[in-house]
Amino acid sequence: MLRQYLTNDAWLQARRQNFAIGASDVSKILGVSAYGSPWSVWLAHHRPAEEDNKTREHFALGHDLEPVTLRAYARRQGIEITHMDHAIYTHPKVDWVQMSPDGISGPTDAPTAHYEAKACMSAAVAGKLPPDEQMPGDDWTVPDWRYQMLWQFAACPTLQTNTLVVLLPWFEVRAYTLHRVDVADEIKDLVWSVAQWRKDTLMPGTPPPPDASSDCKAGIDWLHPAPDDWAKKTDDRPRRDATPEEADLIMRYADARDAEAAAKTQAAALRNQIVPLFGEHYQLNLGDGARATCDARRIIKVKR
Repeated sequence: MLRQYLTNDAWLQARRQNFAIGASDVSKILGVSAYGSPWSVWLAHHRPAEEDNKTREHFALGHDLEPVTLRAYARRQGIEITHMDHAIYTHPKVDWVQMSPDGISGPTDAPTAHYEAKACMSAAVAGKLPPDEQMPGDDWTVPDWRYQMLWQFAACPTLQTNTLVVLLPWFEVRAYTLHRVDVADEIKDLVWSVAQWRKDTLMPGTPPPPDASSDCKAGIDWLHPAPDDWAKKTDDRPRRDATPEEADLIMRYADARDAEAAAKTQAAALRNQIVPLFGEHYQLNLGDGARATCDARRIIKVKR
């Protein structure tokens, strides 16, 4: 089922109704995303106002480049692609499974092909992308992209193909296509896993397990703010004895912070010994394929 919205705010609000899960949420829920964690999705539903502001800032450029990317690919392939803006496809029987299309071919209410547009402005990532249609099935350069495409198949049962169209920093366009028939079992397994997380964690408002992400930090601080009625003097604020388990956890945290500080100090001292070694050279080869570089800003990077 297709729904379209006139404004970005209305579209963002619709994406959260009934604890809906969109394609960009899936890899975060599974804990395999470079762009967020389960906390990102949990907060988007339980603290939406602040998360919407982050979404607007992060995706503005990519959204602006979607039609450009799709037009370039359509012209190269000699096909018609309809750019969809502020639209949502919802599974006809499972209304919380949804996707926001970038471009489609076929009838608007029952498209047969979807085109996911990505503007990859990172030269480091772009340089690792394989040639057209040669993305390994089980080793995508950016795992998030594959999970998004699998979920899009789930949300729109009429789709038979789903093509990732990537705009690279040097204005080259590359494409990688999935066919429903080849990934049908993966789609079923993915929907089952996400459904369990939605039922057990998202809907009851149970926070995900703590992790090292900035979203988790923001969520923990939001859920556990300092009391408003604390006394001005710290000596007058309430105290209690920690349990043995609490004391052990806190001491492990203190040890980790001490080790972090020591490692930072050691790294700084080693860096100051290493910079002079480069002299007029940009790169030093370390053997076994490892190499170190020192750029004009004197930043050292080691590739193993």
